[in-house]
Amino acid sequence: VLVQFPPVAFGITTSGGNDFTVDALAVELEGQAWVDVREIHREGEALTLTWRDEDTWQVTVPLETGENTIVLQAIDLHGNVVGSDTITVLAEDGG
Repeated sequence: VLVQFPPVAFGITTSGGNDFTVDALAVELEGQAWVDVREIHREGEALTLTWRDEDTWQVTVPLETGENTIVLQAIDLHGNVVGSDTITVLAEDGG
């Protein structure tokens, strides 16, 4: 039996995909990706992912105080970029 998975566009879903503010120096982002995504990269480096189900991922991203523009790229099984998304997170100083 061949199982078919409908295509899912890569994207960040945290905060509805909209920019937001945190009082921390790390943020957990969540998003959607299709089954062909093997890794998610930030600035060319693979991030440690947790897959919640067949198309929902989570990743913790370190932040610097101030505005952080986070560009994530979805990488397929062959090393090709198959999607990207950007979100800006403002990290406020909690002290």
